[in-house]
Amino acid sequence: MSFHRIITPAAISKNPVSPNRPIIIIVCALLGMFFAIALITIVHALKARVNDVESIESNSTLPVTLHTPYLKSPESLRKHFLKSVQNLFVKEVIQDKEIVCFTSAKTNEGKVLHLVNIAEVLGLQGRKVLILDAEGILSNIEDISESPLKTKLSNVDYLRLDIEKFTHKTLDALETYTNQHLDKYDLVLINNESITDGILSNAWMSLSDCNLVFLDARFSPKKAILQYNLLCDEFKFSNVHFVLNRYQYNPNIISEMIQIVKKFMTKPVKKSLI
Repeated sequence: MSFHRIITPAAISKNPVSPNRPIIIIVCALLGMFFAIALITIVHALKARVNDVESIESNSTLPVTLHTPYLKSPESLRKHFLKSVQNLFVKEVIQDKEIVCFTSAKTNEGKVLHLVNIAEVLGLQGRKVLILDAEGILSNIEDISESPLKTKLSNVDYLRLDIEKFTHKTLDALETYTNQHLDKYDLVLINNESITDGILSNAWMSLSDCNLVFLDARFSPKKAILQYNLLCDEFKFSNVHFVLNRYQYNPNIISEMIQIVKKFMTKPVKKSLI
C-alpha cells in the first residue's frame, strides 16, 4: 500500500539550472584577463629595459650619439651607416688620426655590426683604417699575425691581437703600440674585449680618443647604464658615447619564437673580414 499521492504532474523547466552560462562567461573573461596580464608581465620581464633613447638619457649623463633601428635590407643598412659616419664627424665625436674603441658587455649588442660597417664607410671615403681585434672574433684565421692583413673591405686592414702577450705590457707600452699605427693609418678601430670578462678592456678604453659603448634594445638590461656610469666615473674614460642598437625594435612573441627555433635549427656561420 502506498501513502504517496501525485498532486501535480512533473514538468520540464524551459530554463536550465546548470550550467550557468553568464557565470561561466564572466569567470572565463576574468581568467583570460589574468593570464593575458601575466603573459605580458613575463614577456616584459624577459625583454631588455633599454628600449629607447629616453630611458638612457634619464639614467645617464653620457650622450647617446647613435641609435640604429632594426635594419632588414642591405640598402637600408648602407644608407644608415653612410649618414651615421657623416654625423660622427659633424659632431666631432671622431676625427682623423684618432683611436676609437668599440665596447660592449655581450657579443649580441651590435658592436661588431657597427664596427664593420663604420670601417667600410670610412674606407670608401678614402681613409686608411686599421681594425685591432682584441676580442679575436672577426677572422677565421687562428694564427696571430705580427703585421696587418688586407680585408675584403676597401682601405681597411686587420690585425688580431695576442692578448696573452699584451697582458704583461704596461699601459704606456699599450698606448705606444697603438699610437704607432697612426703613422700609417688615418683611424685605428679597436674591437674591445667584453667589458665584464676582458682582461684589458679598461686599458683599451683608457688609451682611446673616443669610446663607443653599445646597448641593445632587446638584450641590454637597464642596470647596464648605471654600470657604465660607475665605470666611467671610476676610470675617467674620455669621450664616451652610448650607441643604441635595434632602436624601437619590439617584435611580437611569435616572431621571437621563430627566431629562437631558427637559431637552434641552423648551424652558425662565422663571418670573417679576411
